[in-house]
Amino acid sequence: MKEKYKKLIEDIDKEAYVEKVVELLTKLNYRFVSIDFLKEHKDFNKLEIEKAHKRYQFMVRMDVIAKDPTKDVYNLKFIVGIRFYDFRSPFIPIYYRGKKIDMLKKPWKVTDTQNMKKKKIPLKFPDGMSIQDRIDWRKTHQRIKDNKHVDAFNLKYYNTWKPHIENIEKENLHLV
Repeated sequence: MKEKYKKLIEDIDKEAYVEKVVELLTKLNYRFVSIDFLKEHKDFNKLEIEKAHKRYQFMVRMDVIAKDPTKDVYNLKFIVGIRFYDFRSPFIPIYYRGKKIDMLKKPWKVTDTQNMKKKKIPLKFPDGMSIQDRIDWRKTHQRIKDNKHVDAFNLKYYNTWKPHIENIEKENLHLV
């Protein structure tokens, strides 16, 4: 394992609360993604996510932020799992090159002013939506967020799937 990843594990272990771990990783350009998003990634077959961690959200490093969100580049070498959807788990699994290498335990700071709902939570697509449909929907969603023109066909397609997708950001989505 590279020295920088060993140091990152030490830095994560030094933090007192899960919220502080999230802040640390966010400063290092890590973003939350869901297991569904990881499944869409070309390197997903190399990951050995344990069954017990399938309900976790994962923080992965974003190397390149592109104008088109489907062209964003994520580095899956080092992945940190955090569970906060249905309940907040104190366990933080750490994966390196697809294999779990460590499991840290950190409490949640209940009285902390940071609200996890303010973090960008990954979209949750319905099971019946194909990967290509998800990519197309994300492109249209990004265009709408950026207040760019969306043709009538794509807008109808977007609005058809919108009620079935969870965790859509409400900001900048004032459609007529």
